Amino acid sequence: MTKIPITMFGNYSQKLISFAILMILFSCDKEVLQDSGNDENTNTPSDSSDTVQNNCTGETTNIGETYFLFDPDQTSKANRVVEEGDDRSNAFIQHDGGFVCTGTFNETSRFAGDGNLALYALDENLDLKWMFKKEKGEFYDVIATSDNHYVAVGRLEDKDVSTIYVVKTTEEGELTWQFEVNTGVDNDLGGYASTIIENPVEDGYLVFGKAVSGSDLFGFGNDSFILCLNSQGEQKWVKSIGNSAVPIDVIQTNEGNFILIQYDVDIIVSEITSAGQVIASKKFGSSKNDRANHILSLQDGNFLITGTTWGDDQDVSDNTGNSDAWLLVIDKHLNLVKEQTLGGYGYQSGVETFQRKNGTLFMYGNTSNSDFFIDSSWNDEWFVSLDSELCILNWYTSGLYSDRKASDLLYFEDENKVARFHDTNSEIYNNRPQMFYDHYIIWRYLKP
Repeated sequence: MTKIPITMFGNYSQKLISFAILMILFSCDKEVLQDSGNDENTNTPSDSSDTVQNNCTGETTNIGETYFLFDPDQTSKANRVVEEGDDRSNAFIQHDGGFVCTGTFNETSRFAGDGNLALYALDENLDLKWMFKKEKGEFYDVIATSDNHYVAVGRLEDKDVSTIYVVKTTEEGELTWQFEVNTGVDNDLGGYASTIIENPVEDGYLVFGKAVSGSDLFGFGNDSFILCLNSQGEQKWVKSIGNSAVPIDVIQTNEGNFILIQYDVDIIVSEITSAGQVIASKKFGSSKNDRANHILSLQDGNFLITGTTWGDDQDVSDNTGNSDAWLLVIDKHLNLVKEQTLGGYGYQSGVETFQRKNGTLFMYGNTSNSDFFIDSSWNDEWFVSLDSELCILNWYTSGLYSDRKASDLLYFEDENKVARFHDTNSEIYNNRPQMFYDHYIIWRYLKP
């Protein structure tokens, strides 16, 4: 990935100008599309002229101040997990008072894809409890199971060949079972598993993933797949999703089906039964690239998708830079209800969003090379508080001149705190040289 240095303003008057521009940028419009019924299997991004304008003024005196988002009177905790080379974090979960984390360790260079599996647990004090065996590969997702074990999904790497890899461990990190899909065919590059969810109907798990381009792992080319494993890690069936987009997140509905989000050049949302039947699928996006990262079930029964867009047409109402964070609300029929882009000059992305008891939203993302944040760093984490209409209430970045990438976020409603998982190369943590990236976990209390 090419890094573009941030363009900073040189004097105070220019900063004031930037802030004024910021206020204007957030006086943006959102399109609210009317429900057109259960329009299943739409193959192109939706584009309706029947819209209702909803303005976000963005007027607030709280922008950029940490104490308007986080409680300064509560103590936070943090830990940096250090290995030898570059490390990359992916998903993490909270369980048994601590955290179970995934990613990769010891890459030869950033995003080289040649690191070791990262699966490990931290206790309530963020001290290391156990670490899974180290082999070439990467874990992308992990869940805590109903029997208090963990199942992680990802890939094993042997030169250029990728093997689908699923493991179940005990609470102490001991291997219970492992499942692998290797091509066994020359010049077939294999595939990977990217996300997982328990499947109570089948007494096991639904694993979602993708075959590498040019592969034919399961007999349906490089289509993305749904793989059903029983509780012992044995394959029951595997089916094509019907496209080659990357599966990125999945949740279960109140009716027992599953909502899967994927991305290629657009965002694809599908409703899938426990038997692997795709009963509805829709695309959302622009004429440029769009990506989904997370899906959330809202208090009103709708779903919120957090992602990123590089476009400003079709389903995307606006774009004020190279890329913006993009939030979409869809109903249970997968119809677009409303959407909002968040960003300024440069690059912003949305990683995850949760909803608080009072209905407000809290988004976690990335920002870089931007005059949108007057004091943001080269690549920084980004925290945004929004109301239920997706209008910004306030935001915060650290302003530290280091390189950091947001990976995952957890919200603890009863304790009113958040835990975040990211990569950092900042030397202020453990006095480690800035040339290396490490996993970093921190939790902080939110303002009441």
